[in-house]
Amino acid sequence: PDTVYTALPAALDAGYRHIDSANMYGCERQVGQVLGSYFMSGKLKREDIFITTKVGHPPTTDYVNAKTQYLYDPELSAYTGALQEFYECLANLGVGYVDLL
Repeated sequence: PDTVYTALPAALDAGYRHIDSANMYGCERQVGQVLGSYFMSGKLKREDIFITTKVGHPPTTDYVNAKTQYLYDPELSAYTGALQEFYECLANLGVGYVDLL
């Protein structure tokens, strides 16, 4: 996640405008902080960036804390689970909206 603080500014300064994120990557807060600093400084506006994120990724060895029980438990609402995970992504990114989920 700390690599984001050097890699993302370099990418934005080089002209990259599509940010691909996911809760499972573990760096959405850092992405949001970098983007927020660019927005606050006036270097970019939110509408200049296309942000994607993903939900519903099952647990893996690298992502053991997946909150996707809703995918496997018929007692849970998949809609509610995906929506909660999406809202967590929005909160982590802090950008108000994403362009593609």
